[in-house]
Formats: sequence, structure tokens, C-alpha cells
Amino acid sequence: MKSCAFLICWLLCCRVSSAQEEKIYRASTLQIPLFIEDEEHGVFIEVFQEVVKRVGERVELIISSGNRSKKMFCDGDVDIYFPALENSLTCSFVSSAPFYRKEEIVFVPEGSPIISDIAQLEGKLVGVTKGYSYGAGLVSNSKIDLDYADSDVLNMRKLSKGRIQAFVVETQSGLKALQESGVTNVAYDVKKPLSARATYFAFHETDEGRALAEKFSNAIEAMISDGTLQTILNNTQ
Repeated sequence: MKSCAFLICWLLCCRVSSAQEEKIYRASTLQIPLFIEDEEHGVFIEVFQEVVKRVGERVELIISSGNRSKKMFCDGDVDIYFPALENSLTCSFVSSAPFYRKEEIVFVPEGSPIISDIAQLEGKLVGVTKGYSYGAGLVSNSKIDLDYADSDVLNMRKLSKGRIQAFVVETQSGLKALQESGVTNVAYDVKKPLSARATYFAFHETDEGRALAEKFSNAIEAMISDGTLQTILNNTQ
């Protein structure tokens, strides 16, 4: 009887251990040119894959629209959301250490003054891209008329044709869109960003979420120390 009881206890322990080992976290994100092309390609995808490898957890990645990916996190359908910014989510969250500094610049028609301040956009029709997280100073300013387009390339072409007066975009994404669009009659200055914000992974405000955030932070800090993070981010240049 003792042997039988021991065997049952051992089997139960094995099942519990197996269940713990099979825990699969879920992360949601959205497509961003250059940064998140699909589940396997993109600068942020490379960062994500390296962090997950160092953390040693299994994480399933789900790519959907910007609003959908954020809703999945806030509804508790996924455990992680990225790339998170200070005001990118409507729900509260715990953040990892930052892994990228997001800078936005303004493209203007050739011959126009370079814009590097929100106030300079007031009274203008400004192109922005659907699904992106822009700073509150831009989206909440009632004096700025925002015009949404489906892609950065489309916005660049609209600016070139005079259909918008300025185009706000993440620096590297904007430079890629400029190249892909073939547009030449616009001006910009990467040394004069409109804004700069830290980018990180978001987790739920639970004990499990905080523990996972700490693991991700440790991995990111190690990647910074050994140069791996910068090597990956150099692909945005």
C-alpha cells in the first residue's frame, strides 16, 4: 500500500511538474515596416526572439492590427504586448527595461522649414499612419488636423503630391518609406526629432506579470552589456 501511495504521489508530482514546464505565454504585436514584418522578420522580432531565448520561456507570437493587438492584451487574452510606449495602452501594465528609443521626425514639402516642435504643426493637415502609437501631444491637439493613411509609403506620396502639409513618422520607418516611394521632393532632418520615447515590453500587473517583466528586463540589460542589442538595432540604419 505504501509503495502504491508513493507511486501515485510521484505520478501526480510529475504531472504538476510537466504542466509547469509546458506553460506557454502569448504575446501580441502589430506589423510595423522594418521593425515587425511578420512572425520571423523585423528588427523588433529579432530583439523579441533573442530575449525569449535568454529568458528560457515559451512564447507564442500573435500579429494582428494595432487596435486588435492592444485590445488582446488589455482583455487578458495575451500575457505580453510590444512595442509598448508610455501612452500606447488604455490599461495599466508593468514594463520591462527599454530596448529601443523611438524617435519621430516630420517630413515636409521641399523648401519648407523643418518642423521639430508640435506647435509648428498647428493649423496644418498632418499625415499619420494607422495603427501607430503617437504621442499625446500630437493626437490630443485640436489645432492639428490629422489625416490617417494605411501605410508610410502612402503618406509619403500624399505629401509629395501636396495632399497633406506634413508627415509624422518613426525615423527609420520614414526613411524606408522615402526610399520605397521614390519620392524626392520632400525635406527632413533626422537630427531634429519631433519626439523621443522609450520602447519596452508590457506585462500585466500580477505577480506572474511582474516576474516575467523582471526576466525580460534582465535579458535586455544583459544584451545591452554584451552588445547584442545594439548589433540587432544596427539593422535599422
